[in-house]
Amino acid sequence: MRRGSTRDERHYVVPPLRLAATLFARRNDSRNLGACADLLGRIADSTGHPECLGPFAHALGELALVNGKVQVAIEQFEQSVRLLTEAGLPFERAETQLRAAA
Repeated sequence: MRRGSTRDERHYVVPPLRLAATLFARRNDSRNLGACADLLGRIADSTGHPECLGPFAHALGELALVNGKVQVAIEQFEQSVRLLTEAGLPFERAETQLRAAA
């Protein structure tokens, strides 16, 4: 994650970070999950693009699930699905929908 936070081409790390957030959530690893969410948040903040905002919302949904905040998780996953649809990323949207079903 250190490498992704220091490079100019940070948009390349967005899809792997979204997947890593799910992996860490499944392992209940809130420390690394939080690091993913933090980096995704910084990237989303610097770009404002839906293809970055959607994965950030996904990571926030995963974080909410790990912390037992189911309603917040649902809201974040729904926001992520909307943004990923807007960005034209059907595979990522489907993965987020799958996680929302959890």
